[in-house]
Amino acid sequence: MYQDANRLMEEIRTGERHALLLEGVVMETVYVLTKFYGVPKREAAEKLQAILSYKGIENTDKNDLIAALGEFGKKRLDLVDCILKAKSKSKGMELFSFDKQLKKSSKST
Repeated sequence: MYQDANRLMEEIRTGERHALLLEGVVMETVYVLTKFYGVPKREAAEKLQAILSYKGIENTDKNDLIAALGEFGKKRLDLVDCILKAKSKSKGMELFSFDKQLKKSSKST
């Protein structure tokens, strides 16, 4: 299975094949990597940012997800908050939340 998965990912990296990496899959992957396998947040975020940057990834929101992962790796926000922040910023919309940490973070950037 490793060889098949590795071949597929290489084809996506080069743009030979195309794929979507859904937001929910990104969130689940971060959860499994950080909580189950103990991978540091920053490392998990960087690896997923790299995959989202593959030529064959066709997400319309991939820049938002890359930005959210970057913030997730550096700050004490959870990934959902980082995604909300990145998507509201890219759409030029105000982020409304009662989460004090998220509100404070949104005002600082």
